[in-house]
Amino acid sequence: MQLHLRKRYKHFKRYREIANVMAKHGFGHMLNQLGLAEFINTTWNKYSHKPESSATSKARRLRLVLEELGPTFIKLGQLLSTRSDLLAADYIDELAKLQDEVPRFPFHTVKESVQMELGDNLDHIFTTFAKDPLAAASIGQVHRATLKTGEQVVVKVQRPGINATTEVDIEILYDLAALVDRHAGENYSVVEVVEEFDHMLREELDFTREGKHIETFRQNFANDSHIYAPNVNWEYTTGKILTMEYLEGIKLTKPELLDREKIDKKAIARQLADAMLRQIFMHGFFHADPHPGNLMVVQRDKIAFIDFGIVGRLDEDVRDKITNLVLGLVNRSTQDIIRAIVSLGAIPGSTDFTSLRRDIDRLR
Repeated sequence: MQLHLRKRYKHFKRYREIANVMAKHGFGHMLNQLGLAEFINTTWNKYSHKPESSATSKARRLRLVLEELGPTFIKLGQLLSTRSDLLAADYIDELAKLQDEVPRFPFHTVKESVQMELGDNLDHIFTTFAKDPLAAASIGQVHRATLKTGEQVVVKVQRPGINATTEVDIEILYDLAALVDRHAGENYSVVEVVEEFDHMLREELDFTREGKHIETFRQNFANDSHIYAPNVNWEYTTGKILTMEYLEGIKLTKPELLDREKIDKKAIARQLADAMLRQIFMHGFFHADPHPGNLMVVQRDKIAFIDFGIVGRLDEDVRDKITNLVLGLVNRSTQDIIRAIVSLGAIPGSTDFTSLRRDIDRLR
């Protein structure tokens, strides 16, 4: 208990910020349950009289809370948006809207970080280095550059101080998850969700690991002329700097540009579906964040995957079980579907199997 209290007061400022943001968006009633009431400041009076039956849905207010609390909580929301086993559909839909865009950090900070990590002046390594980033996200931002060799590259630079920020937030999330688990039923463990998130975030913060993910993906698709990933320049890559081949293409977020260039979108869709199935069922190694912003069409008929901060791995046993599930769906066999789901550990012990069979029968 004393260790628990020391941790809480060590991060007093951040706990207070979380409590006030929750109160601001209509979740003041949860502060006592989460043990956060003691951290609320005088602004609580301003927010405590807000009617809980606000026209703004709870799902939307939850998204606003996560957005306001910053990068760690935004990424948590993105993870939760994939967990339909934990949240209702309206929450899933709302959290799927969370964007990773955050304010850019200044070029002088980028320059200092690159020079410190690579151990040389920027001008000694690059002929050009764009001051304005191509993209800015919670973990880092990406700048276009040209190496002295003439190679066109993008340089992903980790956001300064992000490790310290996430360490504090993860510690707080474990604390809050334990409290939620004590009040909730036994079907789900919020602590396990935080553990999954913690592992995912630590992988994403190591750019060397991301570079290795890219290499693995490239090796898996080395004989495929339609699937591509950027080449990693290891000479200028560290745990906080990732230098990769610059790719010229059209992101799948721009379908109107695909139409203008007369790109065959049906062929692209087939290639993408085929690539995802091969990653899951053949390679057991897959890009775990393949949203349209991380996919682009290059050279008119190739799909390039970018941003490999998050990947998934499936061993042969799990791949076999997923195959059995798919076969059960194809054969419209309720019993095979249930057997496959149970083998994957995806059904809580309290499940009503009679109701489950009835629900699956309706879907057949």
